[in-house]
Amino acid sequence: MVQAKLANLNSILEENLIGVRVVKAFVREKSEISRYTTLNGELLAVNIQTVKVLRNLFPFLFLLSNLISLAVIGFGGAEVISNRFSLGELIAFNSYLVFILQPVLQIGFAAGVIAQAAASAKRVYEIIDAKIDIYNHPNAIVLNASDIKGEIKFEHVDFRYPGSTTEILKNISFEVKSGEFIAIVGMTGSGKSTIANLIPRFYDVTSGVVQIDGYDVRDLKLESLRSQVATVFQDATLFSGTIHENIAYGLPDASSEQIIEAAKIAQIHDFISTLPDGYNTIVGERGIGLSGGQKQRVAIARTVLTDFQILILDDATSAVDAKTGSLILESLEKLRQARQCTIIAIAQRISSIRNADKILLIDKGEIVAQGKHGELLETSSLYAAILDSQIKQSQPIISQIA
Repeated sequence: MVQAKLANLNSILEENLIGVRVVKAFVREKSEISRYTTLNGELLAVNIQTVKVLRNLFPFLFLLSNLISLAVIGFGGAEVISNRFSLGELIAFNSYLVFILQPVLQIGFAAGVIAQAAASAKRVYEIIDAKIDIYNHPNAIVLNASDIKGEIKFEHVDFRYPGSTTEILKNISFEVKSGEFIAIVGMTGSGKSTIANLIPRFYDVTSGVVQIDGYDVRDLKLESLRSQVATVFQDATLFSGTIHENIAYGLPDASSEQIIEAAKIAQIHDFISTLPDGYNTIVGERGIGLSGGQKQRVAIARTVLTDFQILILDDATSAVDAKTGSLILESLEKLRQARQCTIIAIAQRISSIRNADKILLIDKGEIVAQGKHGELLETSSLYAAILDSQIKQSQPIISQIA
């Protein structure tokens, strides 16, 4: 109980430290202090219960040991008086008794620590013993970097998250040729990111097949698969350290020239150059020293620095302005042509993926339309409606009021 209460208290503390700006923005300091104080009081109450148990235990242990010593000395003394037992034997026996009782008393003192350790071990082993769902199958195939072309194929793919009964993806089928630029668009929650997560096997399909260069991804060795499939997530995660270390995270031996080139592709080099320490600037835990857009661009630089053949952009420019996002996509297009790599971009802004070789429109977990931008405008009312809503949103609010 103590360990469980302590874990809850630490979780609240971590949430408040990470979300301190949100707490301040909504003026919830008093509420959070009250919540923390309540849980701290519960932890104190459980600790007091533990102390009470030990308080009742130790007097009993001491009384028991003293009674045993008294019995031994009383009986042994009578035997010595009767000349059936020597005084030396009584002293020796009493010494043996001390050696026996001392470890028993020490175990009593350690009872609380043992109980805490057992509770902690149980919680830790729940995680250690958890079943790993994504693993290398026997005789998994190594995907050689020199042989990969970047062709992707989905065949009648269905997917639902573990423990859920709702299908997130339903009968998804499409092909991506080597070196193509494919975009996936759709309403929020339609399953766009889930499609991207199936390619590097962050999840496995419920049914159907996902193939890369004709190989089922489940038959490929995870390390070789993920080393060739680079992903830029919408929620950019940076690590405490310098900008240089974060960009070089996937390629620690990268030269300064390579890191600068990657930063230029991500349109972050000019900003880094204005910092007093440049690439040696400390970003802080979780990149707290950078804005959302800056973190996304560092994450893009970190990804393009690696040697990949398939690049997945999961709404990777959502936190940057339209002009910077356009420049990033132009740089990535040049990189695609130079490397002949495949790019899959999940986008909210249709304007950023107009030039894609193919656009997949996802709605409620299904592909409802696919084709080039112009084709979808003519054939899909949903695509036209999404584009129309985005155009209206981009107009100045004043003109809308007028």
